Amino acid sequence: VYKQLLLSLQEVGVEWVQLEEPALTKDLRKVDILEMREIYAQLMTELPLKVMLTTYFEGVQKLSELYTLPVDGFGLDFVAGYEENIEQLTRFPKDKVLALGIIDGQKIWRANYAHILEKITDVEQRCQPRELWLQTSCHLQHVPVTKQGEPFFKELYDAVSFADEKLDEVVLVKELRQQSVANLIKLNENEQQLQALQKHTCRRNEQVKEALSKINTKDFKRVSTFTRRKRLQQLFLDLPNYPTTIVNGF
Repeated sequence: VYKQLLLSLQEVGVEWVQLEEPALTKDLRKVDILEMREIYAQLMTELPLKVMLTTYFEGVQKLSELYTLPVDGFGLDFVAGYEENIEQLTRFPKDKVLALGIIDGQKIWRANYAHILEKITDVEQRCQPRELWLQTSCHLQHVPVTKQGEPFFKELYDAVSFADEKLDEVVLVKELRQQSVANLIKLNENEQQLQALQKHTCRRNEQVKEALSKINTKDFKRVSTFTRRKRLQQLFLDLPNYPTTIVNGF
């Protein structure tokens, strides 16, 4: 079924397809890796499309053992999974594309561009992929569409980055890799924007600090038993057997 779907995409002119496999970040057994190789061998046979195999939210513990998969590139999370992924890049295949997820797709804050440029340099010193792509660390369904029209105060507005802005950031980081006076100014502006939010009074709420200081281990323990909570929940919600819901937002 997957292969038929991919072939139908090729028929309408699609050249690249991204297949997402976040389960690869887990502690894979040898049998899991063998099954992955077998599945992708069948999937990629006589498939004219190029496939980018992508993971996110964590590093891939056994990344180097997956390099032989017959895909055209790997997309990796270099925000949440930077340390684990970076250590396994020395053996990255020279005939595959490496897509770096360097803009955080989960959080709403603007990136620190200087830190990202350092990460990219570190990657380039460890491997020589066929091509190096820049992208967000994961899909952008976790953040709002755009900050345009939001009534934020200036320090917050400058430091916030929603989906549209994150795409702009990917493009901007690519441009910032070229050394120029204009880019140095942009890097300085980025640092000032992030610092301005950190120094703002909204980040220095003494009531919040006091409340946090009073948290202890008892606050993480439930007072009532599961049996009692379940009974009260049923009385309040009156749910049918096996109720269904969505697993994520829209």
